[in-house]
Amino acid sequence: MGEPLKNIFNEELINNLVREIQSAYKPFDGLSFSNAVFDDSWETLELKERMDRIAITLRSFLPDEFDEAVDILNSITMNFEGLGHMVFPAFIENFGLDHFEKSVKALELFTPYSSSEFAVRPFIKKYPEKMMKQMVLWSQSENFHVRRLSTEGCRPRLPWAMALPEFKNNPDPIMPILN
Repeated sequence: MGEPLKNIFNEELINNLVREIQSAYKPFDGLSFSNAVFDDSWETLELKERMDRIAITLRSFLPDEFDEAVDILNSITMNFEGLGHMVFPAFIENFGLDHFEKSVKALELFTPYSSSEFAVRPFIKKYPEKMMKQMVLWSQSENFHVRRLSTEGCRPRLPWAMALPEFKNNPDPIMPILN
């Protein structure tokens, strides 16, 4: 049997994350951050729980000002790719709902390196009209990753993600994106 997918979130990923954040934000306490991530419960956590643990723990070690914290992540995003990079969108998902403009820009920036399709769903729930307008804009992007974010982000049933039952009942809002 293959390696569990959750093991992508491992010591090597955290060490790389620490190194990159410290290059952009000198006060980042990498050792304390690592110890907080890898507490006694780490081995019991599944994929999404590990991703959220890392994102939530990051919040305690980055600047209190949301915009400043996101700017740090924005500055290093190009140094990460794949599933492990999803901790950046998870950070936005967990802490960015009250910062629509900054969060949407960050999700667009992050998505070519991994995926932000889980992270957009709480924004669709909180800001349905505003976010669907953004999704339509993304559907016209030159970047195919961003176009994919627009279609997958509002998909009514996405594995491992929050369901969007309003689109199951009425798919009309997603039709302009698919078209």
